[in-house]
Amino acid sequence: MYDNSRSNIPFWFWGVLVALVLILISRSGNLFGPNQALQQRFAPQPTIPGAAETARAAQTNWGDIPVGIQELIKGVQENLSQGQSAPVLTPVAQSARLKVTIKELVPTTGGVRVVGEVTNISQTPLDVPINAFQFRDSAGNIYASSATGTTRIEVGASAPLDLNVPLESGRGLYLVVRFSPDPPLEQMLISAVGES
Repeated sequence: MYDNSRSNIPFWFWGVLVALVLILISRSGNLFGPNQALQQRFAPQPTIPGAAETARAAQTNWGDIPVGIQELIKGVQENLSQGQSAPVLTPVAQSARLKVTIKELVPTTGGVRVVGEVTNISQTPLDVPINAFQFRDSAGNIYASSATGTTRIEVGASAPLDLNVPLESGRGLYLVVRFSPDPPLEQMLISAVGES
């Protein structure tokens, strides 16, 4: 019934070994490594001439903003300067095919981490490239990723966003999503104090 001539390793040992391998694979992301397409570090791009003037022209007089909104803006900047995460001013933007939700901003050494998700609200799977996402600060600087990867998002599914931006303290930050043929989406994440 039991043949000792084959192997001295019990059958259950092989099951435990396979389970351990599967656990290691699951902790590393997936079988082919983690999908880093929507998890990138953004870098400053060459400044477009006139961008700072355009950013300043879009600002509203601080005195025209309701006191409650002024306090919210100051609170976000204070949280970030104290090393605490903060909510964003425009958490959701939506086009015909994508819904971008930013859940929080987390201060990092030399910048801020933007945490959220992108949801496919269309009727077909979408391949969303990381270069569809750009950031613009209140001084007119543009931040983009040099990566070219894409993430496939199935209908009704979401993909996490985890983006790092080297933002100077006290500056406002906007997320701009360009996913053709949809019109660009723009979300104000942080407003610099005195800017709206």
